[in-house]
Amino acid sequence: MFNVKDIKDPTFIKDLKENELSELASEIRELMIKSVAKTGGYLASNLSVVELTIALHRCFDLKKDKVIFDSGYQSYAHKILTGRADRLNELHREGGISDYFDSRESEYDHDHIAYSLGLYVAESEALVRDIQKKDEDVVCVIGEETIMTASCLEALSEIGKTQCKMIIILNDNGDYRSRPTVSNKMHPIVNGMRESSEYIALKKAIKDNLSKTDVGKNLCAKFVAFKTNIRNQIIDGGIFSAFGINYYGPIDGHDMSCLLKAMNKAKNEDGPVIIHCLTKKGRGYELLENGLKTDRLYSFPFDYKTGRPLSATPKGYLSYIDIIALSLEMAMKKDEKIMAIVCDSDNAFKNIKAKFPKRIFEVGAHQEKAIAMAYAFSKEGFFPFVCLDAVTIYKYIDAINELIIRYDVPCIISLKNAGVLKEEGDYNQGIFDISVLNDLDVAITEGHDHTEIISLFYLGLMKKMPYFIRVPNCEIKIEDDHEGAIDLGSWKYLRKLDDYKGTIISYGPDLKTILKELEINDLPYQLVDARFIKPVDKKILRELKDEGKKIIIYSFDYHHDGLYMNILNEIKDDDKLINMAIKGPISIGSINQIRKLQSLDWPSINEVLKK
Repeated sequence: MFNVKDIKDPTFIKDLKENELSELASEIRELMIKSVAKTGGYLASNLSVVELTIALHRCFDLKKDKVIFDSGYQSYAHKILTGRADRLNELHREGGISDYFDSRESEYDHDHIAYSLGLYVAESEALVRDIQKKDEDVVCVIGEETIMTASCLEALSEIGKTQCKMIIILNDNGDYRSRPTVSNKMHPIVNGMRESSEYIALKKAIKDNLSKTDVGKNLCAKFVAFKTNIRNQIIDGGIFSAFGINYYGPIDGHDMSCLLKAMNKAKNEDGPVIIHCLTKKGRGYELLENGLKTDRLYSFPFDYKTGRPLSATPKGYLSYIDIIALSLEMAMKKDEKIMAIVCDSDNAFKNIKAKFPKRIFEVGAHQEKAIAMAYAFSKEGFFPFVCLDAVTIYKYIDAINELIIRYDVPCIISLKNAGVLKEEGDYNQGIFDISVLNDLDVAITEGHDHTEIISLFYLGLMKKMPYFIRVPNCEIKIEDDHEGAIDLGSWKYLRKLDDYKGTIISYGPDLKTILKELEINDLPYQLVDARFIKPVDKKILRELKDEGKKIIIYSFDYHHDGLYMNILNEIKDDDKLINMAIKGPISIGSINQIRKLQSLDWPSINEVLKK
């Protein structure tokens, strides 16, 4: 038995026997499950890479070698092995450790990479290493879905061209869809031959000796051509050999012996190698392995024995994305031309999948594909609804510009996870989407209550333009009253006074809190609901400008090029404007903690009002 909390560094792994490594994996999983049950976190994905992470530390020196996880949130086993086991219960706590690899935390961490940039970074690291003539290995761990994105395919093509020495580990924890040409019975035989030290030594000897003479060079070229032809037809005639990358696999990603053998052999290759590992999400936690619905990418604290979340949506409330999904479902019942395109299997859309299976399309991580589908549907007279992730907007903004904006495609694009995500730190945040979209000819909206969200959704169906609805990760109270029709670009007063000192302009669920505080404290300030971040309400802004009193723009989003800039462009006078928005990096912590650190909590607002 190991006491994993006593681990100081991973050097001890080098001396363990293979059965001891498997025992270590079990101990790591037990700690991981119990810790994440208390804190929440990316449990299923991390459970899938425990053996893989141990094998990496056994075969490589992570202080020297560059090991890059494209999905940077698969870091928990690595953190345990590098002396941070006792801090795992600090996940999602103020001042705690990050979900991601973070070089500020440990010399064993390389800066985290996510969302299909890992291969580019790994290839660049390998090229720099070769220029500097350093002795280090470069490894990139990437998932089966991400590796098929356009950027990863481009990276694979470049890696094949440069033939830089590096190892790509394909962590396939989804459905195994692509089988190499060889039958399953042949795979162990062929791979055993190709990974054997004798085969590699023979290949190197032939290359070194034959290349010394002109005749030998000619024979070597013919040998290589013959070998390549055989390999393509018999051994690994899939996409990787087409890129010129040597392929090992598929292997059992939970079999320590297979992992160690493949990694050690791959280190002796002269060029790029891909090791295809089949793993299982939720490995070692029976409830997850049996399909428990906490197998979403991210889970909140849950009961260890039952898997049920410790906190549920309060009675009388719905999540913002659920309100959007229900509005979409009602609209699809009335209009068969509406098509839904979603980028993951979000539970919010389960009813639509059941009722309209031929009108909803899941594209996984391929958000550019979702945009291309929206363009194609629109061109044929359909109306596309697309659900994307605000956190990764920088990955698909070019596709939006090229296909949606250029051709003025009528569609609704909902941006889930918009705004601040609690306990995620400074990386995984949805606060930049407004800045990215603001220069484009689009509508950007965010409702503050149940009825307004519905009304904004139906306006998007009618307007026949690129129409974005921001979807914060929060719950909204269900109300009986109905907002009614909304005009594009129209704001409304939530609090209007005859005698007042100034006006606060904001949007989204924050309005409820601000209104409550203004009324409780009887403060002489008006409150405007800027439900359209773009276009702005010119009439209200003209009124406020003419009255000449101060205007506070409150935005729990990135300060640059957001609502403040849109208002400034209309008013042309920043003397009366005060911009309250996120200006620095976001620390790990609760929403309230983040507001306080960013000087965006109510006491901070109150201080501004008193000046």
